[in-house]
Amino acid sequence: MVASMKLRRFWEKVSVEPSENGYQILLDKHPVRLPQKTVLQVSSFNLAQHLAKEWEKAGGKKGGEFSYEALPLTRIAGTMLERIGSRPEIIIDQLVPYVNGELLCYRADFPAHLVEKQKEEWSPWVSWCNDFLGVNLKIQDGVIPINQSPETIKAFRNYLEKCCSGELAAFAVAVPALGSIVLSIALKENKLDAEKAFEIATLDERVQAETWGQDAEHQRHLNLLKQDVIDAALFLSLL
Repeated sequence: MVASMKLRRFWEKVSVEPSENGYQILLDKHPVRLPQKTVLQVSSFNLAQHLAKEWEKAGGKKGGEFSYEALPLTRIAGTMLERIGSRPEIIIDQLVPYVNGELLCYRADFPAHLVEKQKEEWSPWVSWCNDFLGVNLKIQDGVIPINQSPETIKAFRNYLEKCCSGELAAFAVAVPALGSIVLSIALKENKLDAEKAFEIATLDERVQAETWGQDAEHQRHLNLLKQDVIDAALFLSLL
């Protein structure tokens, strides 16, 4: 979906109704259709209720304008229904490269306090993932690309292949926002909440802000990424 596209509210009432494949969202008794004309319907009643709340707020009242940015859960559901569907390999192929780019595996060699903070905050989650998936993630100083072992790549792929389309859709938001497939898996496995996952992922930015002060524009960008993680975590919890 194009988040910046302006839409106009044409409905007054939003409701959730049972459908053949779960629950659908109705706008004045007309089902919500996604950009490719797929009916917005999900198997979870709780998720359907949250989707309906988004559409109740969108535009404020009949005739009001809104964009897809106001519908974050609907956007994730759209990925689930229209981009993934019966072809999960499309998203899996986009997520697997994050194993080699895993944020927590690229460490600073200076300044000393950042080196220590990375070891303190990042190493436990690398160790957790190693135990959880039975892998041995390589860690190095600097930004020279890491090539994780074929066995490690396969273990992450196997994990993703066991995920449902809704979980993959949430990963498609959380992994890029965090820069970390490790933290995203911890989020899904309820080992971390969204706030803590984002705090860990933005360690470098926090240390830099303590040293040089905050940049307002960069902070706005971080706030958007944080909201993406919160939305993805909420979607996972509602599945």
